[in-house]
Amino acid sequence: MGTAWRYWTHTRLEGSGKLRRQEILVAQAFFQQQFPDLLEAEDLPDLLIQRQLVAVMQESGERGQSSRLAEACLRCFVSQQIPQICLNLERRFATQGQFSCQDLLPYVLDDVDPLQPCDDGLGSPAVATLRHQPLAVKIVQSFDPRQSNLSTWTKRLVLQQKLLNAALTECGIYLASDWAILSHTTPVRLQRLLADGVSPAEMDRACQLLSSFHAIYRADRMQRRATNPGQRCSEPSEDQLNRMVDYLTQQRISGDSPARVLRELRDLAQKLRQGKSKATLSLDDEQIRFLANQQQVQSAEPDDGQDAFLRRYRQQSEQCLMQAIQQAVDNRLAYLRSKKPPKDPEALPDDRAFLKALRLFYCENKSMTEIAPLVGKQKQFQVTRLLKLDDLRADVRMAWLFLMVDQLDQVLQEYLSTDQLQHLQQRLKQELWADICQKWLLMLGNQPDVLLKDYLNQGEFLLGELIDRILNQDVTSTYSKKSVPQPESQNPYARCFCQYLHLLET
Repeated sequence: MGTAWRYWTHTRLEGSGKLRRQEILVAQAFFQQQFPDLLEAEDLPDLLIQRQLVAVMQESGERGQSSRLAEACLRCFVSQQIPQICLNLERRFATQGQFSCQDLLPYVLDDVDPLQPCDDGLGSPAVATLRHQPLAVKIVQSFDPRQSNLSTWTKRLVLQQKLLNAALTECGIYLASDWAILSHTTPVRLQRLLADGVSPAEMDRACQLLSSFHAIYRADRMQRRATNPGQRCSEPSEDQLNRMVDYLTQQRISGDSPARVLRELRDLAQKLRQGKSKATLSLDDEQIRFLANQQQVQSAEPDDGQDAFLRRYRQQSEQCLMQAIQQAVDNRLAYLRSKKPPKDPEALPDDRAFLKALRLFYCENKSMTEIAPLVGKQKQFQVTRLLKLDDLRADVRMAWLFLMVDQLDQVLQEYLSTDQLQHLQQRLKQELWADICQKWLLMLGNQPDVLLKDYLNQGEFLLGELIDRILNQDVTSTYSKKSVPQPESQNPYARCFCQYLHLLET
């Protein structure tokens, strides 16, 4: 038997954590119609098949039957690739990270029905984009067969998944390439990551190398992104290395060669990789701890002004989180109330079932399986579809960031000069709108104010990164073996959710 079955056999993740394969008969019939001579072929021309299926998707229109079936075939193929990618990660890193393939699948294998259109027929495409989109759909819809085959593209996007990378990073595994690490590391972050492991001379050399890398390699990459977005960070070319040597020479640093620069850049990336892994294994980092755990940060020399700032900041961050949760829940309730009521008059309406399920999950620590009969559902996956926690977290994140950016200048106006505050506001707006769906880095470098010396004078104020950590804590709890966040380890997101739900009941 050949391997054509991959295009009509869909693999999904059951609530029990087991994989289930199901043949999609209409997809099989469609594939047979399109490729009648390939059903039993042992060596399939996958790229040719994928090109034709993509062409059918584009020619038939998004809502055409042929387009949906062509997409279903590709989503089936992707569903076969994702478990293999996770299995390869297990084989490669399991002894180092102590995880299994089954631990990774919930983060990436989330396509329940390959015949289900991404907009679900329930609204405009603009509204649909706000709802959760399975990873397989994102892979297929962004796939360009002129650039790569679907297996390669699937692997690339799976390994770029934020939640998957967050889970791996918690195990001390950082997947980014050496050149991506160097591209995304600022000089201030470099100094923080390497502070305990290198001498002052080695630190100076590391900063010089990173500066040359950013001036040449990253600048070239930013120019290419305008015409070729999504391209991976590849090894610096010989021309780029020569230009880095010239750059260092202009900085009055002699004795370098392209080979030496390349070797030292690789060594620097490995040190940063180790530093990032160590830094993300716990929440002990002070910048993360004061927001993630809302604890009082202890310092060797307490400063009343600094403590006052931190108290105000914690208060504002939690207030903004509560407002963000309210906005996200209100929007979800409005959507659920706009749907047709259940046919069974005794069935619990979706909006009430949604609120009840949230309360049972976050406040009473019940699993999805336990929640199902209490909200009129038969199966665990029905509760998962009702809650759509990934969507909810994404909505809260967006609202929380916008609210915090609005509040930040109010918190800082007593600690920064007018010029500093205006510069910060301008930088925040630029960062926010330049990368609105990804990570915002709020830079407060070179601050002389002694009240903020231990926090803001370090250069990076990773608000987006800290918020991601809090939300990823909730994801880890959601997909843990116990499937519920435990009260003694509730993060601010879960705690604020409980407080908000209690307020709704009073």
